[in-house]
Amino acid sequence: MRYRKHHVGRTRIKLAALLNKCFPEWDVRPEHLEPASGSYRTNRLLDVYCWELFTYTKTGLPVVLGCFDTMTECLKAGSVVLSHDELMANHNPKEKQDDRTRN
Repeated sequence: MRYRKHHVGRTRIKLAALLNKCFPEWDVRPEHLEPASGSYRTNRLLDVYCWELFTYTKTGLPVVLGCFDTMTECLKAGSVVLSHDELMANHNPKEKQDDRTRN
């Protein structure tokens, strides 16, 4: 099957639901998630986000963040945390939700 950047599949749908659960103040929809395309998809040595989020808060403020973990890695971790200005898969499920904004 050919790679389709604008196709909204089950991974994006599940990740949007996970982000809405982790960050209830955001309005995340599957079409707001943009995966990297081209050589950025396969070459992990490049310092480029695997996917980016372009969405809004419930009050209308824009949210633009990226993640170096793949969408699948975030889903397998079961939780996503915000670290400075990027999203990260939370591989430590015991971490409190209040510690999402670490400095």
